[in-house]
Amino acid sequence: MVRTSAFQADGRGSTPRGATKLHNIKVMTSKNKPNIGVSPIYGISCPLNIYHDDTPIGSATGFFFGNNGKIFIITNRHVVVPRKGKIPPTLIKTKLHKVENFSINDEIIIPIFDEKGYPLWQEIKEDIDIIAIPINFDKNKYTFGILRPENFLPKKIALEIGEDLLVIGYPCNYYDFEHNLPLIRNATIASAYPVPFRNSPFFLIDAALHPGTSGSAVITRPSAVQKTAGGGMKITSKTQFYLVGINSGSIDFTSIGHLPSQLNVVWYAELLNKFI
Repeated sequence: MVRTSAFQADGRGSTPRGATKLHNIKVMTSKNKPNIGVSPIYGISCPLNIYHDDTPIGSATGFFFGNNGKIFIITNRHVVVPRKGKIPPTLIKTKLHKVENFSINDEIIIPIFDEKGYPLWQEIKEDIDIIAIPINFDKNKYTFGILRPENFLPKKIALEIGEDLLVIGYPCNYYDFEHNLPLIRNATIASAYPVPFRNSPFFLIDAALHPGTSGSAVITRPSAVQKTAGGGMKITSKTQFYLVGINSGSIDFTSIGHLPSQLNVVWYAELLNKFI
């Protein structure tokens, strides 16, 4: 049995759109304490440790996304294609939860180039900071959650001015190492949603984020009450959330003598449909 998520459509229409219950994820500590239930939202992300051969050179965040029968790790393009003058990565390592015990994790090598040096990731184009890296491990051995196009924000659901969002990531590679669980930061929508900011397919959020959160999934706050585009309310029987974008980095005002902006670029999630 593949322990991935209830996000996977089973063809019977039994899984609510955006339902937060991926599956019965449990956390068991190494000291054999009683199981502690955690939100399955913690299972969709993975830490990305970036290496040049055997030398660690940075960290980032990825999350699992499935489409057309394939599973990918989504992150930013600048994670694998560094800016000029930076050391280029040769591989990425991550940690995944074992099926039989959520507190036991395996380190997995994620290749980003083939034997001839060609990139293994997929992308739209160079100026859109999103890539998809195909997974190369046996998914039957690990527990993780998979987001899918069904988890995009429906057009009938509205996001209000200043709406609260959540950013799921590994800031400065700081997180619960024992259980391999990410940290969740609060954010609010800063630019007009869903308007492309300066005619580019992203919007801005206001959040105190750190290096290492590049590639983080940005989701709506889980709720059983949804605001509709017509100004009404929709109440569901289960708590739901939606994937709205991929965090990409902050807007730098310090170079012109100002304090950090706390404004961050989030690429619209629907871009994933264009190349996966």
